[in-house]
This record gives sequence, structure tokens and C-alpha cells, in this order.
Amino acid sequence: MELTSVKLGKEGLEKIRNKEKYDLILLDEELEPQNGHIIMQKLLEIRNFNTKVILLTKDNKYDYDDSYLQEGFTDYIIKSSDKEEILNKMNKYLS
Repeated sequence: MELTSVKLGKEGLEKIRNKEKYDLILLDEELEPQNGHIIMQKLLEIRNFNTKVILLTKDNKYDYDDSYLQEGFTDYIIKSSDKEEILNKMNKYLS
């Protein structure tokens, strides 16, 4: 597995716009200066963008609300999840 990490959402957007291909994106909800929801909107504006995107969130509000799906996210992971749970969710979308 090869990982790419960026510190700012605009860096990630630039990589996608430059046609870099990814099998899965983990997108933090609390990015600065633009949050993960704004970055997701911009990703969806990119022509032929069809990469699965998992939202990283600090709380479990999405357990009761599927609005993340309506925004285009594939799934979500709570940041406090244990390593095995995170890997299982990633493998679900990589296989």
C-alpha cells in the first residue's frame, strides 16, 4: 500500500487536478482554512472524479445522520477508532 499525505486541502485538490490517481482518499473534516466538506464539494466539481472518499470526523454524529452520503462521501471513520477498525473500513473499499 502506498500512501500520500498533504497538510492542506488545496494541496490535495492540486494533486487530483493534476490527474494523480488514488484508490481511496481519507479526508479530515477539520482542515484549515477550508474544512473537509468544502474540499469534498470541490473534488466533485473535478471532471471524471470518481475516487472513494472517507470522511475523518471527531464525533459520531453521522451514526444518526447520513448527510455525509448526500455530500458525496463514501463512508466515515471516527478519529478515535482503533487501528483495526480503521484498517477494516479502508480494506472494505480497497478490495
